[in-house]
Amino acid sequence: NMTPGAAAAAAGGYAVTPRTHPTPPMSSRKNFHRIEALHPYDDQWCIRAKLSRKYPSRTINAKTGSLPLFSVELIDDSGRQIQGTFWRGQVERYQELLQEGKVYVFSKFQVKPSNKAYSSVKNDYEIHFSDRTEVMEAADQDVSSMTAAVEVVPIDQLPKYITRKSPVDVLGVVMQVGTLGTIKRKSDSTELARRDVTLADSSGRSVVLTLWGENATDKSAVLEGREGALLQATACRVTDYNGCSLSTLTRSDIVIDPDTPAARELKEWYNAAGGRPTVTPVGQDLPGARGSGEGGSGGRNTSLVSLKEVAPAPGAILPAPDAKPTYHNVVATVSVIKTDQTMFYLANPENGRKVVEQDGRFYSEFEGKYIDRAEHRYVFTLKAVDASGDLYVNVYNDKGAELLGRSADELASLKASDEAAYSRAIRSAQWGEWSMTLKSRTREYQGETRMRHEVFNLKPISYVAESQRLLELISKY
Repeated sequence: NMTPGAAAAAAGGYAVTPRTHPTPPMSSRKNFHRIEALHPYDDQWCIRAKLSRKYPSRTINAKTGSLPLFSVELIDDSGRQIQGTFWRGQVERYQELLQEGKVYVFSKFQVKPSNKAYSSVKNDYEIHFSDRTEVMEAADQDVSSMTAAVEVVPIDQLPKYITRKSPVDVLGVVMQVGTLGTIKRKSDSTELARRDVTLADSSGRSVVLTLWGENATDKSAVLEGREGALLQATACRVTDYNGCSLSTLTRSDIVIDPDTPAARELKEWYNAAGGRPTVTPVGQDLPGARGSGEGGSGGRNTSLVSLKEVAPAPGAILPAPDAKPTYHNVVATVSVIKTDQTMFYLANPENGRKVVEQDGRFYSEFEGKYIDRAEHRYVFTLKAVDASGDLYVNVYNDKGAELLGRSADELASLKASDEAAYSRAIRSAQWGEWSMTLKSRTREYQGETRMRHEVFNLKPISYVAESQRLLELISKY
């Protein structure tokens, strides 16, 4: 009788799955499924793919407790990529066995829709490996055709990818080559080379691409003094630095003057403009751009928008919870403040931490100590409306006092003495019109991800300034 390893070898591969999880012979299979054919409505898939990248294992907190996992990036001979994740016991089984650059046969796994906010490759789906999954090292380790297909994103479309984890490919004419520099890594204090290259394309926009490591020292050195050359960069991260910019990753590939139809078309555009095309930075009108007056404001927008523009569209991909918040200026009316909601809480005046009254003193569970004095602080939700729609926003202490015209301590005292007067005081703030700056950020709670909005700044409407703004809008039509 053959051992599982011998049977796997006879089938054209080497067993990676341990002896405790024997791999059945696969000699009957002559063709493998393509990554591009995968979908969630089957779980009997079998693919042959190169493991292009393996991420370190990590642990996340789930409802059932701590959940270990690690992710991989796979690519097949069609050039299509997909991200896969090993869970629970599969982490210990495969984390050390799988090696980057090798080709494996993966079978019996689930395909699920990809979370674009966290996906590291361009694919609508991702793979979830389970205890049923079987993995073999392929006998044929030829990876010559396993290179990622290039899907160039026009420069004017790059801002759409700022909040996504998935990288992009870009092709542009080199407009400027920066000097070679270095930065010091915080992790180990080693020097890392960097170089900025400005690219432009026929969309009429330009973008700064930061090259790191060998891409900055070796590959880009040939660009010095060669403005007008073409540069193709794959697997780049889009960031909000200076409004919108690009940065290479460890797996990014740089090609100078590629010979492709798209490259030839771009070169014709550049030559038709006499080598001096008129372009504008893609990030110049975006939050965080230099000269926008926002400095380090973290993505604040100084122009007015509607509430409909603030709220994410149904089915839209939300930014990651750790992404920077966005800021929007709106003119809105407070339509509803429910009087039966909790409007305030008792807090430590020094830090705003919640406290509870115990025996005439106040105990802070967070700090593990008693304090002698506490104050009420606002935290409530209101419904704001404008001509485009409505939006629920959270209001915190100082902004609540501005909105209601009294402190949280005063409102709490009113509630204790006269419930009817308390309700009237809240309702009196309804239908007031305000100029607001809203802060929006993705939050994850009990496995559900939502966009949360809060009043970051608040001031009464200046009817003279608002009338002038409306007249300017009318004059544009």
